Amino acid sequence: MRVAIAGAGMAGLAAAWLLEESHDVLLLEERKTPGGNLRTFFPPDPVHVPEAVELGVRAVPSGPHSLVARLSGALGLDRGQWLPLPSGRLLLSDRGEADGSRCTASPFAPVRREEAVRAAALLAEQAHHWKNERLGWEVPLREMVEDFDLPRRVKEVAVYSLPAATFGCTLEQAGLLSARAVGELWAEDPAAPAPVSCRLRGGMHSLAQHLVSRSSRVQLALGTALRMVHRHGGKPELTDTNGRRYRVDALVLAVPADEAARILSPHFGPLRARLASYAYRPLLYQVHRDACHMPVDRDTWAPSTVTVHGPWAETTDWYPTKNGDLFVSQVTHRKPRPRTPLASAGFRTVQPTPGMLKAQRELLRSQGDGGIFLAGHVTTPVNTLENALGSAIAVARQLAPRSRRLAQLLDDT
Repeated sequence: MRVAIAGAGMAGLAAAWLLEESHDVLLLEERKTPGGNLRTFFPPDPVHVPEAVELGVRAVPSGPHSLVARLSGALGLDRGQWLPLPSGRLLLSDRGEADGSRCTASPFAPVRREEAVRAAALLAEQAHHWKNERLGWEVPLREMVEDFDLPRRVKEVAVYSLPAATFGCTLEQAGLLSARAVGELWAEDPAAPAPVSCRLRGGMHSLAQHLVSRSSRVQLALGTALRMVHRHGGKPELTDTNGRRYRVDALVLAVPADEAARILSPHFGPLRARLASYAYRPLLYQVHRDACHMPVDRDTWAPSTVTVHGPWAETTDWYPTKNGDLFVSQVTHRKPRPRTPLASAGFRTVQPTPGMLKAQRELLRSQGDGGIFLAGHVTTPVNTLENALGSAIAVARQLAPRSRRLAQLLDDT
């Protein structure tokens, strides 16, 4: 079979690697560099070996049975390449004291540190129950948080700040997201040890580089995107941005929903209509040395700080390096921004609303119709690296069920 894949993020790269054993694979990527949300920055250091700083995917859950761990092993990355990350989160109301007691212009009343810790723990515990009890995906977060035994001001700030920062929406809009989808990111079993996250020693982007190097039979076209998809004889016919045309047996769209809808011809009307239910919000990150978004008292610094300012919540991750402190901050809505940023990266994050998740179920029921497959965050409730890999595996199950690589990833899972 001739298979085309649009998008060389984690889902597209993994799908190409899984399918190349059995099929002739063409992988198109609009950017000049593959990897999607895997974006690693190495700050200049004239004395020491530069340390990787992540602008995109920061970490993945540790554990030998995760799909990411299995993939990294299949690519020759041993467990020693994965570094555990320190845990800890601090909530601030603007740049004030560590307990958020400083008065600010925010319409939301500040909360004490103890209240914020309790709220985060309660969200993690309740999310675990939602997952175990199979709470419906279309139940909004606000409906579930209303039952939390917390003061309203604590709910508005300490509970909603976490999804607001993650999905780039306001505190109020966070309550309209799917409770189950939000809970997938924070669910913790209170009776089990706290989960540990890890990152690759050489940077998360090296995972994409390994996938490319191990996919020698894939035709990778960087700087080239799809412009239009038609049907010809019941199969997809593609035109890329360079004017080239391809007739393929199957097309895997591992791109954002609005991009997929834009390139599909009107013949794919029902598919385009479902993709229109997806909404995105921008996120801008910067690497910097300016401690402007950290607490005044250094003794209270944590690996991750969530700052509530006005209706927004944004994060700053702290990287203590041999050459001084580095920070990665969300600066989409912050003013002023850090002085002299070292690097910047913009992303768009999908909003897991009940409407989006309903459309997603309909899309999955039509997976493969007319040779069109979807992969990546369009097919998963929450956009994580583990889910992106799972979406590629789902496509490979249909297109290459006897793949040895597929069997390697699914062994004992």
